[in-house]
Amino acid sequence: MKTPDMVIENRNQAPAVIVNPPTRESTPQKDVYTELLKLDDLRKRGIITDAEFDVQKRRLLQSQ
Repeated sequence: MKTPDMVIENRNQAPAVIVNPPTRESTPQKDVYTELLKLDDLRKRGIITDAEFDVQKRRLLQSQ
């Protein structure tokens, strides 16, 4: 296998940005909100009952 004679660097691209992943402390509210939206969607589609929604909603809110 041949090696390249030269390497061309593309300087038109923006440098990569490394973002630190969110810490556990900064995401619980978003996680709860997202889970509630998912549960509400399941309830609206008739996949879970209103009672099941209420139970899961209480469980999510109590875990905070």
